[in-house]
Amino acid sequence: MIKKDPRYELFGEDDKEREAEYERFRKEKKYRCKEELRNLLRETKCITYRSKGLIKESDKHMKEILEVLKNDQRFLVMNCVSEERDDILMDYINERNRMGPPPPPTATNPLERLRRT
Repeated sequence: MIKKDPRYELFGEDDKEREAEYERFRKEKKYRCKEELRNLLRETKCITYRSKGLIKESDKHMKEILEVLKNDQRFLVMNCVSEERDDILMDYINERNRMGPPPPPTATNPLERLRRT
């Protein structure tokens, strides 16, 4: 079926070359999907440095997070690799926990103060 497609002829001379090109395409697409998911997680305001503790106390917070994420195509496109998607989500929650609370808006960058003097 695919061999009848005129685009098939554009991808190399032999099947090994075509398979290699397809594998490159798949890896690149998967990488882009993971990056888009990470961007989505950064945009999700309900995931904070407190999320890990809230999830340990109760599954309610995780359900809230998933409720927000399930409406976005960047999350849904990873349904076929849901285990990896869940790992990326938990890694992000752990990262936010390690980072702790953000600095107060009135805090100044110490390096900036040194440059001014």
